[in-house]
Amino acid sequence: MNLKKHFRGNKMTQYIVLTLTVICMFLGLCCKDNGISPIQDTPGRRDYTWFVETIYAGGNIINGIDGASPTDVWAVSIPGDFSQTFYHFNGAKWSTDSINRSISPFSVRAFTSNDVWSVGLQGDIWHYNGTSWSQHTKIPPPNTNYYTLEDVDGNSSTDLYTVGNLSYSGSDLHPLIYHLSGNSWSQINIQDVPFCTIFKIRFYAPRKSLVIGLKHLPDGSSPDSSKIFSFDGSNLNEIYSAQDNQDGLADIARVTDGIIVSKGRRLVLFNGTQEQDITTIQSALFGSVVEARSIKDIFLGMNDGIAHYNGSDIQYLFKFSSTHVGGIGIKLFANSAFIVTYFRDQNMNVVYRGYLM
Repeated sequence: MNLKKHFRGNKMTQYIVLTLTVICMFLGLCCKDNGISPIQDTPGRRDYTWFVETIYAGGNIINGIDGASPTDVWAVSIPGDFSQTFYHFNGAKWSTDSINRSISPFSVRAFTSNDVWSVGLQGDIWHYNGTSWSQHTKIPPPNTNYYTLEDVDGNSSTDLYTVGNLSYSGSDLHPLIYHLSGNSWSQINIQDVPFCTIFKIRFYAPRKSLVIGLKHLPDGSSPDSSKIFSFDGSNLNEIYSAQDNQDGLADIARVTDGIIVSKGRRLVLFNGTQEQDITTIQSALFGSVVEARSIKDIFLGMNDGIAHYNGSDIQYLFKFSSTHVGGIGIKLFANSAFIVTYFRDQNMNVVYRGYLM
């Protein structure tokens, strides 16, 4: 599938957008958590019963997953087929409403069964009210050549933030944050980080969050860099930056006590002021995707499967049927896990559903 045909702007912008989209998918832009609060000193269990199913989705690439419960899960996908952008799991099967929508959603956030949000390319923001999806707004930053929203998160459905990037000329790139207060969206006047897109945001306390960005160097003089910023609702403060390779990739996952931060292969717990070491991942197959219930119940996206850290060691939960992985998304509930990945060589989305009996 040629993602470029869905983008506006010149060839330079299209190249940047395509590159960032693929990288963001690989980093797991779609991992969510609804604030599960298990006992922190109890090692996470590994005795899941797994079910594996394929979602063709009209050739679309599923790149976002979230849900209000294990019987109410949403997945969003990049077209491909514009009639299969939203998929829903009701506890028994996946289905789509087959309504044609000219959108490319990158992320989904479910607060309740009748309060679900999705954001995507060209500023599209959609809302599900329990019955149907409708466009809530389309953010139009002024005088821009291109803009996109990569992720959405917040403290409530009336206090949301969405992050992404915009371009004024087609050859530049700047980070973008919008805030929903009540029913109105407004742009946050953050400091500029040239050629940087923000593709993930997680709140761990009221008005405190971490965001992940990727700084792109358009002249190719050195590798891109992964960055993590703290965000207080108004300002970005860089807390981590490293070259964008396996030892420098980054991710964040919300847990009860703060945010688990992946700094390359090193995992730490960050509470806003201090860091606590959790573990260092030795495997060269680690792909930086992290989702967790606690510091002793951490899911790790590997290049060949899903591994798990229980406070003592790391073991695989299962191996993928393909090593041509285009992205990994993880959604955890108290006693279940939903993991979606796209296999490039098979043009196929595969969902792994695991249950603790």
